[in-house]
Amino acid sequence: MHLTAHERLERAAQGMRPALRAPARMKAARAPSDRLGLLAVLTIGAYLFAKQFYFFSGGSIQPADGLITAMALFVVGPRGLAQFLRQQPLLTAMTIWIALVNFTWFAISGVSDYVVTTLYYVFNLFVVVAVFSTRLDRPEAFDRIVPWFIFAAILAQFAVVYYIGDSAGLRSKGTFRNPNQLAYWGVCLFSLLMILRSNKPKPIDLPFLLMILYCEAMSASRAGVVATALLMLIWLYFALRTPALRMVGAAAGVVAACLLMVAGAVSTDRIVSDDRVRIRLNDNREGQIEERNYDRIVDNYEYIVVGAGEGDLERWGSGDEFAMEIHSSFGTMLFSYGLPGLALFVAFLAAATLRAPFGLAIYLLPPILYGVTHQGLRFSFFWIVIGVLLAIGEAARRRRVSQRPLYTGRRLAF
Repeated sequence: MHLTAHERLERAAQGMRPALRAPARMKAARAPSDRLGLLAVLTIGAYLFAKQFYFFSGGSIQPADGLITAMALFVVGPRGLAQFLRQQPLLTAMTIWIALVNFTWFAISGVSDYVVTTLYYVFNLFVVVAVFSTRLDRPEAFDRIVPWFIFAAILAQFAVVYYIGDSAGLRSKGTFRNPNQLAYWGVCLFSLLMILRSNKPKPIDLPFLLMILYCEAMSASRAGVVATALLMLIWLYFALRTPALRMVGAAAGVVAACLLMVAGAVSTDRIVSDDRVRIRLNDNREGQIEERNYDRIVDNYEYIVVGAGEGDLERWGSGDEFAMEIHSSFGTMLFSYGLPGLALFVAFLAAATLRAPFGLAIYLLPPILYGVTHQGLRFSFFWIVIGVLLAIGEAARRRRVSQRPLYTGRRLAF
C-alpha cells in the first residue's frame, strides 16, 4: 500500500507517542519507591536517636527496637532478607550455628535463657539487614540525613550526662543502664559518623565529637578511653595527609601527653572532676580475671570445642560472681559457641572490613577492640556500624564488576 508523505509522518508521530509518554510513567512508578526509600532512611535515623533511651534492663529489647524490626519485615521484606542471607554466608552460618548450639542446650536443660539469647542474635541480624539494604539503595540520602539524627542523639545524651552527672556513683551512665553501655555507644557513634563522612568530618561535626569525648570521660570506662584514643589516632593519621605532618602530629601528641602527666602530678583534679578517669585507670585490683569470668573458660575448657550455649549461668556456681556473663565478646563466642562460632565471627568481621575501603573499614577496629574486654554482641549500635560497612563494601564490589571489560571471545568490549 502506497502512503503519502503526510500519512507516513502521522504514523511516525503515533509510534513516537508511547515512547514520549514512557518517562512520565517511569517517573510515576519511581515516586512510591523514592518515598519508601526516604521513609527507610528516616526510620534508621529515628532508631539511632530513640535506641539510646533504655526503659528496660540493659541488653534487653527496648521500645525503639520495634521500629527496626517492622522496617526489616515490611520494607526489606522476605525476598530482600533471603537475598542478603545468600550474599553474607558467614553471618548466616554464624547465626545458624548460634541457634543450633542454643537450641541443643535448651532441649537438654529446658532453660528458656537459650531461646531468648538466640532471639537477640536474630534481631541484630534484622538490624544489619535493614541498615545494609537502606544504605545500599539510598547512599546519598542516607549519608546526608542520618548524621543529623546522630547529632540529635549526641546532644540529648550530652545533656543528660552533663545535668545528671555521676548517676552511677563515680561513673555516669546517661540514659543507659550502666556506664559501659554509655562508653560503647560513644565509640560506635564516633566510628559511624566518621564512616558516613567518608573520613572527612565537616566543621559542624566538631562540637558533637567533643560532646562524645565528654561522655566517654564521664563514663570512666577504661576500654572506652583506649578505644576513643585509637579513634583519635586513626582520624589524625588520615587528617594529616603527609609523612611530615604525621611526624609533627606524633611529636605534638607526645608533648601533650607529657604535659598532662606533669599537670596530673601537680593537681589531677584540675583535669577531670573527682579524678574519675585517674581512679579508674589506676584501679589494679586483684581478681580482675575472676570478676570478668575469664577463668570460666580455663576451668571448663572442654566446652570450647562446640560451645556451652549462652544461658543458664547457674551451672557455673552460686553467688553473684557466677551470675554474670563473660566480660568479652570474643570470650563469649569462644566459650558459648566453641571454636566454630569464634571462627565464623572472626571470619565475618574480616570479610566485612576487607570488602570496604581501608580508610573506612579501619573505623570498625575501635568497637572491636572495646569488645575484647566487654560483651557487646547484643549492642545494636555495633551492628549498625557493620551494616553500613557491608553496604559500602557491596557498593564498591558492584562498581568493580561494572568496570570489568567484557570478553566476547574475539576482543575486549568496553
